[in-house]
Amino acid sequence: MKAFQHKVALTVAWFAVVMHFIWVLILAGGMGQQFATWMMGLHMVTAPTTFGVFSWGTALWLLVVAFVFGYIIGWIFAGVYNWVSKKK
Repeated sequence: MKAFQHKVALTVAWFAVVMHFIWVLILAGGMGQQFATWMMGLHMVTAPTTFGVFSWGTALWLLVVAFVFGYIIGWIFAGVYNWVSKKK
């Protein structure tokens, strides 16, 4: 069960990193404001956003944090799944 939990946690963590890396590329390409405006419009939300100066160092930290929190969330999800599966 622990191996399953670790695999799910890694899967969720890497998925979070890939999604945030796409966001980093959007920001690095200078398209962050346009993307955010479009995405908020899809949710029928108008909220002013201000984007700071792009930094690869900050982007790297974003990816590290996304991995760590993705792992934690995946580990918890798999643990709950294992717990619920045993109850049958």
